[in-house]
Amino acid sequence: MITLHNHMNTINTTKKIPTLNGLRAISILIVMLSHAGYGNIIPGGLGVTIFFFLSGYLITTLLIQEHNAYNKINVKKFYLRRFFRLSPPLFVTIVIAYCLVMLNLLGGEANLVGFFAQLLYFYNYYALFFEGYRHVPNGTGTLWSLAIEEHFYILYPLLLSLLLAKFDLKRIGLFFILLCFMILCWRYYLTLGPNFNPDRTYYATDTRLDSILFGCILAVMKNPMHGEIKRDEFNQIDWMLLVAGLGLILISLIIRGEHFRESLRYTLQGIGLMPVFYLSISRSKNILYNLLNLSILNKLGEFSYSIYLFHYIVINVILLIFVKVKLNAPPLIIFCISLLFSYAYAVFIDEFIEPKFKLLRKKYH
Repeated sequence: MITLHNHMNTINTTKKIPTLNGLRAISILIVMLSHAGYGNIIPGGLGVTIFFFLSGYLITTLLIQEHNAYNKINVKKFYLRRFFRLSPPLFVTIVIAYCLVMLNLLGGEANLVGFFAQLLYFYNYYALFFEGYRHVPNGTGTLWSLAIEEHFYILYPLLLSLLLAKFDLKRIGLFFILLCFMILCWRYYLTLGPNFNPDRTYYATDTRLDSILFGCILAVMKNPMHGEIKRDEFNQIDWMLLVAGLGLILISLIIRGEHFRESLRYTLQGIGLMPVFYLSISRSKNILYNLLNLSILNKLGEFSYSIYLFHYIVINVILLIFVKVKLNAPPLIIFCISLLFSYAYAVFIDEFIEPKFKLLRKKYH
């Protein structure tokens, strides 16, 4: 996912945004618990949606700051920074997964077409329209979300640069709202088609971009990082906003109708996340957010990208081992083992892969 990790290292003023690493950590834990076997009670898809929102918010905040500082957005350098941040851990992860398949330690298939579809961020459509999920290692299916984010960022810096040159932030926000409405209409239209497959709206870029755009809307219309008054205590309006936001998210999880789930669900979650994120940043020192500020969650949040890449591979290896020894795999055991190995893998990436490319990213700041 994720460009799930740290967009914050580009501009000094946003190196540390309180509580956001905590939100990353909560999101990755939601996804892992769902994949470990608690999917019936823990909505893993919500964790991915939170990651989408967070990515849209952070990258828009940084691009606006870059535009304000230099009166332009250097799109070429943006692409280079993203390549040197995301591609090395992705490449290492995919290679490991394909090696595990060839060693019969992981199920699935080691197909060259699947390898490049995942490496080049085409996996979501490859899986949807070419049955690509049959031709990749088990556990690498999570790369669909990374594909959506990269499709978004291919066009987004160019679009935002043009919009910033012509319009103020409020009008840009209204334009993004219009785009979200159009995507909602497109999703709903697809749900009415014959033989509708929910995977079409869940995994496709053209139907999930609004989950990222809602974060962009917060960044341009009511960004708590841009001169907003910050305080610790909640007032009555804050509580109302928080309850309303969490209520919309809860409603999106409770209603199970297919047409709703594959259309309005993502819209309600995007709207509901706005006050949740706004308050988590502007009221970050409130006692309510103490949990998100814990050092252990902060570290999990920092490593969330690598953990997201690797955790489902670990889970599938564990499941295969349990099948071979003819034992049932308790979800809690699966979760704990996968968290341990995924965290160790993230430390490895941070110590031995990241430093080689960090200097290159700094070069293109």
